[in-house]
Amino acid sequence: MVIGEIKRYLRDNNSIRVSRSVRDLAYKTMQFKEKYTKEKGEEPTISQIAKELGKKVKVLFRLNIGVDAHTHKYISTALFESKFGMMPDSQEFADCMSYFTSDAKVVFDGIHCHIGSQVFEINAYKLAVDKMVAILKQWNTPLTLNIGGGFGVRYTSEDKPIDTAELCKMLIDYVHKALDEQKVKINKLLNK
Repeated sequence: MVIGEIKRYLRDNNSIRVSRSVRDLAYKTMQFKEKYTKEKGEEPTISQIAKELGKKVKVLFRLNIGVDAHTHKYISTALFESKFGMMPDSQEFADCMSYFTSDAKVVFDGIHCHIGSQVFEINAYKLAVDKMVAILKQWNTPLTLNIGGGFGVRYTSEDKPIDTAELCKMLIDYVHKALDEQKVKINKLLNK
């Protein structure tokens, strides 16, 4: 097959459809990354890629907010001893904020956390929401809030997952309540 046929196969015979503009941007990004890495011996930064492509990039910072989701230790990602995300009060976070807020091509767009996988307790999500909303309060502009964590599913007879639609409704309602109580506005709510 020639390259065009391969691209068409990947585009048309794939369960996930991606717009041509997004695919083209991803391709140009990969090309620049490969060229830059070959020439410089290191990978380009987000800022360097954005500048090369003439684009602005929105970034979310993944925070470790110290929430115990009461799941297996290998899939619990928001405990302070886990390696996932920056502590909101850390020098690392301050340095990232300083770096990205001084770059015209990179736009700080919000914060993200992931409390773990196979989460069965709504209270773990509520605690994450409370902590994330309190963190968002320090900015005077609406940002994106991304509350992550894998909903529990039944692997064993002991597993008691909450209905996904019911859990989503409860979580969204709780986010709105927390935002209202803290008087915080957001521009977007994500759950990944």
